[in-house]
Amino acid sequence: MVQVLICCFCSPTFFNLKRKTITTSSSSSSTLHSLLLLSRFQQQQPPNTKTFSTSSSSSSSLSLSSYPAHPLRRPPFSHVRVEMTNSPPGTAKALPDDTKRVNLVVCFGEMLIDFVPTVGGVSLAEAPAFKKAPGGAPANVAVGISRLGGKSAFIGKVGEDEFGYMLADILKQNNVDNSGVRFDPNARTALAFVTLRADGEREFMFFRNPSADMLLCESELNLGLLKEASIFHYGSISLIDEPCKSTHLAAMEIAKKNGTILSYDPNLRLPLWPSPEAAREGIMSIWDQADIIKVHIVDCSHLRSSKFSQFLNNNFS
Repeated sequence: MVQVLICCFCSPTFFNLKRKTITTSSSSSSTLHSLLLLSRFQQQQPPNTKTFSTSSSSSSSLSLSSYPAHPLRRPPFSHVRVEMTNSPPGTAKALPDDTKRVNLVVCFGEMLIDFVPTVGGVSLAEAPAFKKAPGGAPANVAVGISRLGGKSAFIGKVGEDEFGYMLADILKQNNVDNSGVRFDPNARTALAFVTLRADGEREFMFFRNPSADMLLCESELNLGLLKEASIFHYGSISLIDEPCKSTHLAAMEIAKKNGTILSYDPNLRLPLWPSPEAAREGIMSIWDQADIIKVHIVDCSHLRSSKFSQFLNNNFS
């Protein structure tokens, strides 16, 4: 049975999470997804091992180190709506029964540089200057898992440039296994300019023509990490272009054959897709294979399709 987390808030870049204490009623979606994945280990861990819960109670909080504020952070919503299918006791997918495997979350996909305005509430054209910040949803989750006490790794590709090396170093500094990172000498690390305007709308401008993350090949996959993973986490941006699309599907197949839990964050970014129809088709093409899905409430309106409607009817009617 698929577990679905529907988030009713905007997620900032996790690397720059501001709050010292987070709760499931006011945290970022990357944080919630990290908590959800870590909670899957609870029944597998020995006594006295720290575990995490995705309870919606505002009293459930985790103490984190202090991180710089992200310029795009919105005031927290008063609540987060969490919807999960109710599986009968004992029917949830168990972690692989292999004592040699550790509780490792392997995240796959894009890692890039976000450029955000130095002041809030302006359009990209109105911004007086920009500040760089490491980003990429799968990388955010990998860092979130590590900061919350779990073990994580990242698989992806960046340019053989200063930004690429910087991102790989940031993973290492956050105790994320970066042995799955590849460097492309012929393509640059992806860049994204993003702002939160005064009207509350986000504005994006991407530079990926093509960027290194789009060029990851199946032969470059770190098979050791995939076989070691208890959870394999991914998004949908890596499904847009070849050869990364085929690499993504191959990695999913390897993980699935090893009994790994599949975790999916559609993370819809319409400007990157050829059309809204292509986005719906691409995102829904792997929907049924996931064991855990986190989807933003705003994305649900864009994912309207017969397949998505049928899924909602089957699980939430």
